[in-house]
Amino acid sequence: MARARLFAALSMFALLGGGCDSYRASFHNGRGLEYFRAGYPEAAAGSFRQALAVYPDLAEAHSNLGLAYEAQGMQAEAIASYRAALRIDPSLAVAHYNLAAAYDRLGKVPQAIKEYSNAVERDPDDVAARVRLAALLVEDRQARRALPHARVGADQAPWRADAWTALGLALVQLDRPEEAVQAFAHGADLAPGDTQLALHLGTACLAAGDLRAAELHLRVLTRQQPGFPEAHNNLGVVLHRRGDFAGAIGALEQALALRPHYVDAAVNLGDVYRDMGLWDPAATWYQRARDQDPSSAGAWRGLAQLFQAQGHEDLAAWSLREALRWQPDNPEVLAGLALLYAAGAEPDPTPLDPAARAAHRQAQAERAREAVVFARMAVELAEDDSRSIYMAKLAEVQAQDDDLAGAIATLQRALAEDPGDAALEFQLAELEAR
Repeated sequence: MARARLFAALSMFALLGGGCDSYRASFHNGRGLEYFRAGYPEAAAGSFRQALAVYPDLAEAHSNLGLAYEAQGMQAEAIASYRAALRIDPSLAVAHYNLAAAYDRLGKVPQAIKEYSNAVERDPDDVAARVRLAALLVEDRQARRALPHARVGADQAPWRADAWTALGLALVQLDRPEEAVQAFAHGADLAPGDTQLALHLGTACLAAGDLRAAELHLRVLTRQQPGFPEAHNNLGVVLHRRGDFAGAIGALEQALALRPHYVDAAVNLGDVYRDMGLWDPAATWYQRARDQDPSSAGAWRGLAQLFQAQGHEDLAAWSLREALRWQPDNPEVLAGLALLYAAGAEPDPTPLDPAARAAHRQAQAERAREAVVFARMAVELAEDDSRSIYMAKLAEVQAQDDDLAGAIATLQRALAEDPGDAALEFQLAELEAR
């Protein structure tokens, strides 16, 4: 979390010019700084107010007063003071930074991003503002915007572990795990006791396909921090990928013992049992995750996969529709439901009555149209770095709906956004060969 900054009084005479009022305002502001540094925010606030009584347009005193208010827990007054400083002098980088830090502490991410951006624009060498901006952009799933700030932060301050962490997280979101591993490794060297950074490193190794390194890092972390449920969960995912089902179950059960309502761990445990062909325990864990968090897309997708594997595509579609009730903007759920609808997921009663048969055909046609709508929505809602994945699913739905021209056009757009993607090129070649 960013720390607020005082504005030093060294240049007050130059800013204010000569005169008795200028001298008095500078004196009170300087005395306020001394009180604040000594740990007396109430006295500091009184001095800053005295400075402003003499010289109301002293932007720096407004910014400093905001810090004194924050130190007393007066968040609203602090924000008002920072804004007052910026109305007087919009170029005052320290006031933008302090306002951003205030929003940051309140969890107001969009406002904090805006003000950190303003601070960096006014002072491009402000590494702290740049690194925190990158971290918040990553948190807000804006990895493309975060990446250049994180790179500059790591270049300008290579000793800052948080700069390497922000860089690694941005690279993970952009699906560049090999580069993320290098960034996290730099950060881990600088902060060997940072458990969250160690977790990121192990997880990035997993995403990069280096299961051996991922297991090594996560095992070390679970030994160093046996009460860290995320480490046990991620180790369970790695062991699952390595085919060590017994080890994966043990790690995931440990994560759940530490945090009984750990929804992701319950979903991951369901995945292990599903891949072992043990559908009843898999369903039990998916249902447990769903009951604990009805909005868990992973739980609903897990149930849908079980139903689909058992040939119950209608129930699989029902599971995804339920997921859609909770997460109407989840592109993965929309795309999965679109593919099921396109494949005719609704049960076929094979009616003998001609009128019923016609009604059934009409319902199937409506489902096919819904499939295309859902697939298009998934593309629109997807993050920039995953749009091509959902465009490939849209093309698959269009092809199943006999819209080959539309499917080919969709894949061509996907390749324009993600050139050189072998899977997209193969899918396009298959369609063009029809």
